[in-house]
Amino acid sequence: MNRKYTIPLLALGVGLIAAVAAWLAPGLRPMPIGLLLVGTPPESYSGLIAVAQAKGYFEDNGLKIALRPYAIGHTALAALSNKELDVALASDFTLATAAVNGKPYRIVASTALADVSKLVARGDRGIDEPSDLRGKRIAYERDTVLEQHLATFLQLNGIELHEVEEVDLDSGYLAEALAEGSVDAAVLRGVVRQDALDRLGANAREWPAQGGVEFYWVLAARPETLQEKPAEVRSFLRALLRAEQFLVDNEAEARRIIADWTLGSKSPLPAVDEVWFEIALEQALVLSLEQGAAWRLRGHGGSDRAPNFLEYIDPAPLLDVAPPTVTLLR
Repeated sequence: MNRKYTIPLLALGVGLIAAVAAWLAPGLRPMPIGLLLVGTPPESYSGLIAVAQAKGYFEDNGLKIALRPYAIGHTALAALSNKELDVALASDFTLATAAVNGKPYRIVASTALADVSKLVARGDRGIDEPSDLRGKRIAYERDTVLEQHLATFLQLNGIELHEVEEVDLDSGYLAEALAEGSVDAAVLRGVVRQDALDRLGANAREWPAQGGVEFYWVLAARPETLQEKPAEVRSFLRALLRAEQFLVDNEAEARRIIADWTLGSKSPLPAVDEVWFEIALEQALVLSLEQGAAWRLRGHGGSDRAPNFLEYIDPAPLLDVAPPTVTLLR
C-alpha cells in the first residue's frame, strides 16, 4: 500500500484522535503492575516506544518493560519464537515469512508505515547509476524485508536478479562489508544505513529502494503472552497511543527523542516523509501480509499455500483499548 498523509507524522484524523483520547482518559481503564519483555531494533519506525519511555507513559499505565535491542526485526521475531520475549516488533514481510515457515505468533497492532530502505553503493566500483549494478555483489539479509526491497529496486530499474550477485549477510555486518569493499552495494535502512554512509563519505551512492511502497511495522506477541499477560499488553498499547498523541501535539520534541534513541544526540532528525506513526489494525495490513507471503512462496517458501492471516491477528487487546482504530473485515 502506498499512503501519504497530508500532515507529516500525523496518522489519525482529528475525529479519530478525539475518539481514541476518550478511551484513554484517566479512570476508564485499570492500571495493572506487571513486566513485559519487549524486543525491537532501536530505529525511527519503533519511535513510539522511545517517546513512551521518555515521557513515562509505561509507568503511568502501571507497566514495567524490559527493552531488549535487536539489529533487525527478523532477529527480534526469532527471539519471540524462542520464548525470550513477550512481544516483538518486525516488518510485515518478516511476519509473512515467519507464517509461511509455520512460526506461531499473534499480531496485536501495526505501529507505523515506513519508506526507509536504500540501495547504498560504492562509487569507486564504477557505480554512478542503478544500471551500473549489473555484475556487482549486492548484500542484504535474507528473509527480511530488505530481500523484497532489493527485488523491487532491481525490477524498477530494469535489472534481472540473475544479473547481480546476491550476498546474504547478517544486518550487523552489512555496513562493515560495504565499507571494507567485500561487497559493492547493499540494501540498508536506519542505523545500519547511517553507519555505512558515515564510513563511505563522498564515496557513497544512494537510491531509494522501496519504489514508494511503505512497509508496515508490526507489534506481535506470543499466544501465551496474550493469555498470561493480557493486562500488560493492553497497558503497553495505551502507552503507545499516548505517545502517538504526544507526537501529534509536540512533533519537534518527539522527533528529537526518536533521534536521540536511534543514533544519539548528534544524529540527524528522522525525515518526516519516511515514517508515519499509527496504532491500528486495518484491512490493508492483511493485504500486505498476503502479498508478502505470495512473494515468498514464489521464491523459496515453506508451506505450499499462503496462511490465513486473520488467524494470526488478535484484535481483542486493541479493541478493548481503542475500538475506533480496528477496521478489520472479519
